[in-house]
Amino acid sequence: MSHVQPPIKPHYQSPPPYAIEPESNGLGTAGFVISLISLFLCGIPAIIGVLLSLFALGKNPKGFAIAGLFIGLLGLLELVLCCTMAYGMYVAVNKMIDSVQVIATQAILTKSANEIGNEWEKTGELPNEVDGQIIIGETKDAYDQPVVYETDGNSFTMRSRGPDGVLITDDDITVGPYSTAEEAKKIYEPDFDDMNFPDDMNEREIEERKRKIREAIDRAKRNAERELDQAKPSFEPGELQLDF
Repeated sequence: MSHVQPPIKPHYQSPPPYAIEPESNGLGTAGFVISLISLFLCGIPAIIGVLLSLFALGKNPKGFAIAGLFIGLLGLLELVLCCTMAYGMYVAVNKMIDSVQVIATQAILTKSANEIGNEWEKTGELPNEVDGQIIIGETKDAYDQPVVYETDGNSFTMRSRGPDGVLITDDDITVGPYSTAEEAKKIYEPDFDDMNFPDDMNEREIEERKRKIREAIDRAKRNAERELDQAKPSFEPGELQLDF
């Protein structure tokens, strides 16, 4: 009896499994990168990184999106701090400029008062408002506004219109009143106690700033002297006659 071999089944090779690509979240990656960069740019682009990371939270994977959101919020905090510091510096610089302008204007007003005091001492009479204005001429303050001479007949005051350029307002700057020629001839010395120096300045920096302010005052005095010399009339006060 012959042995019958079973039929050989054909061997089929199963195809290799398809490679499964990992999920990616390009939006989350972009948000993470932009948020990270914002930390080195004072947080300026942080808002973009935060928005991209928020949109990317709806996709998988969420790792970069969560990290980008967290870092972006830190960038926004940095941006707020930078803006606060910049505004504080802006305010401090403006206060310093205002203080210097006030001191320079006071120096100019005092120099004009010296001229009135010299005339008062020479003639023995306090100039009236017309004659006094002729003496100081077109002298201008640190705001490029004409200096004003005011007198009640017994004393006088020098006035600046101040930053707003309008007379008799709260920001007017005055020196005086002077009741004698000797008072009017005193040399002006700035009062640094009224100045606002930044809190982070040390004593050496403050002294250096005061030195520069004194130099600015000296320049203002020289400019006032030059303007007074140029504005002096060819006639003496009191000789002006008007024919009607």
